[in-house]
Amino acid sequence: MEFTAQHIANALQSKVVGDPQNSVLGWSPLEQAKDGDLSFLADKQYAHLLSTTKASVVLVSEFLMPENSKEGTSLIPVPDARQAVSELLNAWQASQTKVKQGIHPNAWVDPSAKVHETAWIGPGCMVFEGAEIGPGSQLVAQVFIGAGVRVGQDCLLHPGVKVLDGCSLGQKVILHANVVIGADGFGYNQGKQGPEKIPHVGNVVLEDDVEVGAGSTIDRAMMGSTRIGKGSKLDNLVHVAHNVHIGAYCLVAAQTGIAGSAQLGQGCQIGGQVGMIDHICLADGTKVAAQSGLMKSVTEINSKWWGSPALPANHYKKVLILMNKLPELEQKIRTIERKVND
Repeated sequence: MEFTAQHIANALQSKVVGDPQNSVLGWSPLEQAKDGDLSFLADKQYAHLLSTTKASVVLVSEFLMPENSKEGTSLIPVPDARQAVSELLNAWQASQTKVKQGIHPNAWVDPSAKVHETAWIGPGCMVFEGAEIGPGSQLVAQVFIGAGVRVGQDCLLHPGVKVLDGCSLGQKVILHANVVIGADGFGYNQGKQGPEKIPHVGNVVLEDDVEVGAGSTIDRAMMGSTRIGKGSKLDNLVHVAHNVHIGAYCLVAAQTGIAGSAQLGQGCQIGGQVGMIDHICLADGTKVAAQSGLMKSVTEINSKWWGSPALPANHYKKVLILMNKLPELEQKIRTIERKVND
């Protein structure tokens, strides 16, 4: 579908600086854009690309608007270009999405399962006894839904997703390819002949608007529930162990591992490749830098932690400065030692 710069400006309640009839046929970053593409500029560090981009239309955060327009490129000033392009992408994606209904002939649904008439069960899907699939939910293809699973309204489960027995998904949950919800937790007792498996009879609960990235795994509780709070977003390849509780609106980046029974408050932000030991608690708003290792609970709200083992960010910065000075300090100590010995 083709749009003009003026169409886009009208949708964003803005104006066009340049040719209002420039057409948009696609989307690209500034450095990759070609004629007919829409792009955006939201960060000062990329402002230099505005003079060389070949994009036909660029959304520009108002504080980055140049004094003069660029020939061949229409500029649309907006308060926040990243937010504006997100709104446009959401609208475009919604217009392209084809919501299906019914059950594909190559899917298998147990007679006792309840599938809403507006839901879609795609090819290769399996829905076991007592499961419920809510209105408008889409099981794209090769999705496994175990016995007694509850899938709420308008959920989207991509190919290869497994939701195992007894787990529950709220409304508008998105599970990307090959996510596993409800595998057994990693729990063993040390027996006479080695580790003895502890049965895990709990489940996993994903609240409304949770999104889980491709290849991530969320283990079922030993008892009770492993729970991911409303609006929380997990990146690809995240592992959440048994009985973990993640609060509402948390962000967890890729390759993070959260050990059993850890508790994350609301609005926590966890960088990539973070590791957490079991049974720790993070206060609301805790921010943890990438590759940090959390070995103890965090009680101060909205605090920042760096390093492994993780320390308060301001303290860790001082430690890092001293670490960088260690070779110099060692040399000074050796010089002093030689003078003393002489």
